[in-house]
Amino acid sequence: MSDTLPARDLADPRELLLAHLDRYRGTIARKLDGLTETELRTSRLPSGWTPLQLVNHLVHMERRWLRWGFAAEPVDEPWGDGDEHDRWTVPATATAHDLVAALHTGGAVGE
Repeated sequence: MSDTLPARDLADPRELLLAHLDRYRGTIARKLDGLTETELRTSRLPSGWTPLQLVNHLVHMERRWLRWGFAAEPVDEPWGDGDEHDRWTVPATATAHDLVAALHTGGAVGE
């Protein structure tokens, strides 16, 4: 996890994308730090998204795009961030810590 921008001389598009995604993963973790369980599961947005729904979506979205889509790897539950009504969901047992860890684990797979 990095808080800095990728090196300006980084020319490899893959490495540049992964460096930016790693930086944004760190930003997400910092934004969640200190929120209460109620704040994590309550939306303040017109969209209705909660912070945990966003992180769960990011975990699955990266898996879909980077591993399933680009690398053609099989993944479990590529659409596991939604329900049968196309609403973004998060398991009741999921914690911010678990989801951030999954986000970083998914990022490490692409390196």
